[in-house]
Amino acid sequence: MAVRSALAEELRQLSGPARALLGGASVAGDPCEVEIAASAGGLDVEEPEVLAALDELLEAGLVGSTDIPRRFRFRHPIVRRGIYYSLGEGWRIAAHARAAAELAARGAPAALRAHHLDRSAKTGDEAAFASLIDAADIAASGAPAIAARWYRVALRLLPSGREADHKRLGVQVPLAGALCSSGQLTEGRAVLLEALRLARGRGALRVRLTASCAAIEHLLGRHSEARARLLRGLSRLSDADGWEAAALKAELAVNGLYIPDYEQSCRWAREAHVIAGAVGDQLLRVTAAALVAYGACSLGRAQEAEPYLEEARSLLDDLEDAELATRLEASFYLGWAEHFMERFGDAILHFQRGIAVSRATGQGYLVLPMMLGQELALAAGGRLREAQELAETCLDAAQLSGNAQYLACALFEQSWVATRAGDVAKALWSGEKALDLARTLEERILERGAGAPIESARPLSSPGGHSSKRVIVPGAWNSSSEPRRSWRPAERRATGRGPSGSCGGSVAGWLPGQRPGALAVSPRENGRSPSW
Repeated sequence: MAVRSALAEELRQLSGPARALLGGASVAGDPCEVEIAASAGGLDVEEPEVLAALDELLEAGLVGSTDIPRRFRFRHPIVRRGIYYSLGEGWRIAAHARAAAELAARGAPAALRAHHLDRSAKTGDEAAFASLIDAADIAASGAPAIAARWYRVALRLLPSGREADHKRLGVQVPLAGALCSSGQLTEGRAVLLEALRLARGRGALRVRLTASCAAIEHLLGRHSEARARLLRGLSRLSDADGWEAAALKAELAVNGLYIPDYEQSCRWAREAHVIAGAVGDQLLRVTAAALVAYGACSLGRAQEAEPYLEEARSLLDDLEDAELATRLEASFYLGWAEHFMERFGDAILHFQRGIAVSRATGQGYLVLPMMLGQELALAAGGRLREAQELAETCLDAAQLSGNAQYLACALFEQSWVATRAGDVAKALWSGEKALDLARTLEERILERGAGAPIESARPLSSPGGHSSKRVIVPGAWNSSSEPRRSWRPAERRATGRGPSGSCGGSVAGWLPGQRPGALAVSPRENGRSPSW
């Protein structure tokens, strides 16, 4: 209150033009150019009067000069904020509109105008709508949260009615992608559900949205809803051999990893693989091949997994990063399949590449799942110090994500890595936390998996436990509550890993991941480039 009173007293000492310039500057930004501040403030006077007003503000100490001529900044952010909120709401709306118009006249990029359009554009303003879409599209690859904001503002400007529904649908798809890429999965799903409602009668687009929505539901742990959605979508297809069928079947293969039903995963993935090859979608073919290898290895069928794994690796390594960015889950599933086949070095490289491309393109939804995959591959490959460091990073990221499924996975992995490193206290603490959290999730795979590191660590905490007790390394889990022990106990005690070429050491089914939106985009839809 004292600051507000002191500021009000300073303002009372100013002339009318100086107050208008100051108000315009509070709208234009900090720092700002004198011409934009004058336009925003509605100063319809000659330049000498504008500069005289600026001198008055400089003398009063409310603003200061910068190293760039004709640009000035406020004395303190609190001063700008106090002036801005002392202005009437109507005055601020008009000032933002004037600032946007001045920037447009100067040819300023859409990103600089978006903030002002957000606060001043009216429903039905097509020019403002187009500018906001441009700003969102530019921001989508590097700043998806900002892109989501501009897409939402653009949606707000659309009038109600069927005529605007086509535009609305065209914005909702990239909006959902931006939301998911910035970690807002629940909000992204809600947008896609609305898009599905608007896409009635648009068969191909509806199928792609269905697959995307299911992918997000998998990330959120809503696996039953995803499965039902995918099966409904598949039953409505008129072309059982088209790209849409392959996309749905690939996502059904992912669903099988969660149930878990690895036979189902292999069946759907093999069918998707055949169709993807026929329609020429190399990335979908890589994803499907990796999923077949993932499922077959989880069933202990290494010979069946091997050719699919080799095909996926060869195809993926020939792709440019820009191509991989359009379907990042290809790198994710290949990394996991390689991990289960004990090709830990290859798995680490493909996880690292996927993470790098994700970050470079602003697609954050799959970074944490790939970091978790990299963590286990590092530990299984004997790089325990790196694995322990990454485990801490993953746990921090999972806690910030608000995603219970990711947090349970991160705790599970920390427990497993700690067990390998001999840190019994951390292994027990993390494993028990993972188990408690996993019991709250829809599917119970994680609950079964989370108990394994606890059972591994407890013998180590007892006298003589290091050498005399059997250690149960987390393995692929079937539908029962018992782990499948595919290695001999002596090998397990001696090396912590199975024989070369076996499908050992897997945690198949507890952390599949998918790219929300990868299936919603094929070629350009509604005349817009897919942004995710």
